[in-house]
Amino acid sequence: MLLTLAGRDDDTDLAVALGKPLVLEETGFSSGANRAARILASARGWKKTGAAGYMQWGFLATKADNGDGDKQYGMDALFHDDFAALSAAFTTLASEYR
Repeated sequence: MLLTLAGRDDDTDLAVALGKPLVLEETGFSSGANRAARILASARGWKKTGAAGYMQWGFLATKADNGDGDKQYGMDALFHDDFAALSAAFTTLASEYR
């Protein structure tokens, strides 16, 4: 059975059936209001389904845009003014996902 969370495919049942952890990667929201709050809500929703990890899309470590969505969905201080808020959100999630 394929489940959905917030309109997205959820393979939690497959991970459980295979005895594997479910890790969400390349997650994120378009630049805009309250991305940190949306990340917290999304990650907490996935955790309730049994997710073992939740990772941000495009953590930029250079001063160059690689063109694959980092400017829109990424987490960095170069292209986004909410880096501190996102960093705080992921710090909170790190303790919640332990």
